[in-house]
Amino acid sequence: MYEKLYKKAKEFNSDLVKCMFYDYNSTRTPKDKLYVQKHKDFELFNCTPEDKTFKVEEYPKLLIYHSSIWATLYHRTLIERVRFQESKGATYQDFPFAMETLILADKITTLRKAFYHYRQEPLNISSVKQTDQNLIKMVDQCIYAKNKLISLGVFEKFKEEFYGHAISLLRGFYYQIQDDLKPHFFEKLVDFFNDALSENLSCKYFNQDEKDFLFCILKKDFSNSLSCKRKSLLYKLKRMLKILLER
Repeated sequence: MYEKLYKKAKEFNSDLVKCMFYDYNSTRTPKDKLYVQKHKDFELFNCTPEDKTFKVEEYPKLLIYHSSIWATLYHRTLIERVRFQESKGATYQDFPFAMETLILADKITTLRKAFYHYRQEPLNISSVKQTDQNLIKMVDQCIYAKNKLISLGVFEKFKEEFYGHAISLLRGFYYQIQDDLKPHFFEKLVDFFNDALSENLSCKYFNQDEKDFLFCILKKDFSNSLSCKRKSLLYKLKRMLKILLER
């Protein structure tokens, strides 16, 4: 994998080269599946070009793509400008690191091939398989990322992409965490999104489920935040049933 990324970097004199990856789980069939974004517009092959270098401000949807820092090659001069946020456990420290490196890179290149096999299965330490209080720290990583964008003077420019990424991951982790920890997680979400309205956020990258979830947060409506997912699942089931009946 890194040989191919390095070859791409040399070809385009890139600061950063990002490729696609597989979602690997040995407990299912097939074990390997190409990772798919929840929103197809944010797929690597949909949100960036392949045979040219660019800055992220030209293709800002890349900031919403999975951070996948382990499927990315960085030039040493870029890495030397960034400090990785260290904290105990897997708490998606990748997010602020990916945001900062993508913004600082002058020459980004993508490779529309998957090489890395991202292991996501029961009992591993990945954040996507946790259910404990460690997930609450995800909010702290988002706060750190936001402060980093503010310090770089680019938060206003990229706030829509930042919140587009943040709402997707935080909503997922909120429904993933143990039920007894949800009230505390919700309080953290209320504090985090408190400034969203005053920042004139348009939510242009939010789907309807995410908008409904944000509405619950801004209204401090914990009870309805729990029902948002059930309504979403019911809607999807009705859609599937309608499609089957029309065949």
